[in-house]
Amino acid sequence: MTCIFYKDPEQNMLTQWHMKAITRYSALLALAMGLSAAACYGDLFDLSYTFDSSSIGSGTVVTGQFNGTATGNLINGISNLSLFFDGSSFGTIFYSENVEGTGPAVVSLNGAQNDFVFAGTAGDAFVSDTGPNTVNGIVALDLGSGSLALGAIDPRYWTVVDVTSRSVPESDSTLIMLGLGLVSLACVSRWKSQRSVTGR
Repeated sequence: MTCIFYKDPEQNMLTQWHMKAITRYSALLALAMGLSAAACYGDLFDLSYTFDSSSIGSGTVVTGQFNGTATGNLINGISNLSLFFDGSSFGTIFYSENVEGTGPAVVSLNGAQNDFVFAGTAGDAFVSDTGPNTVNGIVALDLGSGSLALGAIDPRYWTVVDVTSRSVPESDSTLIMLGLGLVSLACVSRWKSQRSVTGR
């Protein structure tokens, strides 16, 4: 941010104090931005699947939201996952792996390359294994109600949407905006102080 103050000819447009202050604020702002980037969890996604008429538990709907990083059709680095079985929460997701249990879960945008097992503390589970050499199956279980839904996944009813642009700015973003405001406030305050001394 550049602050331009019109002062007496014998004075600099910007005093050394101004320069030092702005430098300090800029350094703090850069640090805040760095911390914000470090705290990034990737994009935010909404997930929904409705078991079709050929499935056991036809009409069951699993919805959820999670953070992750999309590369092509695949979403990796899944975190902050929340899931619901017909509106009933899975609770805290304590297990998130691929079907073989040898690596992290993978969700695909079109449902054609899913490889995940998610389990929650409420006794719910959501499993999908699709792609070459698999059964292309999907299963949802709610132990609390004794409900089960399973079948071959139908891509027509699988939806994963990146909703990052609709999300509310997090506290890190708020701190960055506050930092910018402080820089502006400091510039204006110093300008007013100079005016009171020079009478201009």
